[in-house]
Amino acid sequence: MNTRILSFVVFFVMLMIAPKIVEPAYDLFLVAFAMLMGLQSEWHGIPLRLRIPASIRTLLAGVVLLIILDVTFNQAPAARDVLRDLGALLAFFVGRYMFVAYRDKDFQTEALIGMSHMGVIVSLYTIGAALLAYAAGVSAYLWRGAYVPWAHTWLPFVLVTNVFLAAIDREHATRWQRRAALSVLATVASLSRTDLLLDMGFGLAMLWSYREQFLLRFAGILKIAGVLMVVAAATPFLLKLDVVQQRISRGVGDSDQSLGWRFLENVSLFDHFMRASNYELAFGFGLGARLPLPPGILDFDGNTSIPNLHNSLGTIALKFGIMGLVILAWYAWRVSRKSFTFKDPAGEPYRRAGRWIVLLCFGKALTLHGLTEWGHVVFFGIGCMLMLNHTRDDRVREPVPTASTSPAPAT
Repeated sequence: MNTRILSFVVFFVMLMIAPKIVEPAYDLFLVAFAMLMGLQSEWHGIPLRLRIPASIRTLLAGVVLLIILDVTFNQAPAARDVLRDLGALLAFFVGRYMFVAYRDKDFQTEALIGMSHMGVIVSLYTIGAALLAYAAGVSAYLWRGAYVPWAHTWLPFVLVTNVFLAAIDREHATRWQRRAALSVLATVASLSRTDLLLDMGFGLAMLWSYREQFLLRFAGILKIAGVLMVVAAATPFLLKLDVVQQRISRGVGDSDQSLGWRFLENVSLFDHFMRASNYELAFGFGLGARLPLPPGILDFDGNTSIPNLHNSLGTIALKFGIMGLVILAWYAWRVSRKSFTFKDPAGEPYRRAGRWIVLLCFGKALTLHGLTEWGHVVFFGIGCMLMLNHTRDDRVREPVPTASTSPAPAT
């Protein structure tokens, strides 16, 4: 493992352990991002495309660090809400510029490998925590809230990373395929309904994309049959678990605390905007805005308002209004359109990985903070950067005749 791969692993491990170290967890995230931008002017000669001099960036990082520490120790909730939202915006730009716009095969492949290594850590951590939860006999709610790390929500992105690493690094394709399977197993262990549905959708899409390899070849059919046999053998055991039944049979309706709370958030947001002015409807309530909960309703920390909804589109509407949603849609459309104009075959696996990461972020946006939670926003930025992966001269051009290739004039 070289220094660049290790840098990615350490970076994501910092994000994973932050909630256990600092409250609110976003403080340490912002510190990590600020220091990364301030101190990393380039990685092995590959610029991060930041035009501010390194000394100024370091100074700004130090100022941000001091502000965070001051706010944290003095317990200024309003300022912390603003910093939380600013940090989420910063998370996108950090993710966006962790990769370079022009293709450098070694650098980007090693970065993806670093993300894959991180995925192994998160997967093993999630599976181990799930085994402890099973041994303790806790409910599904505690299983996910107290035992399984929140970083398990990165696993669909890890699945995408490993699948496309198998296409990029064919020599070690088996290794990446095994890691992809490990991430799916960890997703099952996390009891995440949203992530499992995203994994299934991605898997079906990949099966269709590689149908000639898996559906029209005997070896491919055997692999699919083996996977189906494993699923068929494991499903009856899983369905007998009480925590699984809590996520399935009791997971639809008023008895599901998770879905019930999400529904309450959306209703509260609608009521909040019904009382808003036209300006607030168009441009939102600004950075640091909180959503008031109905009278008599408190969140899990005893607050009468919340800074973010599980529905990311609702959070964006709360803080930036309809214009915020329009700008997000315009940016995603613009990046997607530009991504499909690049023609170099070597960069296409990176671009496809980026498209899927962005698509999964939007898929998570309705229920799992897919476009507002810091870790997810980092991946959203990474996905956008990967979508723009290209060489400098990858456009399809007609060959220009030269003196040596032009036909000789008739004599």
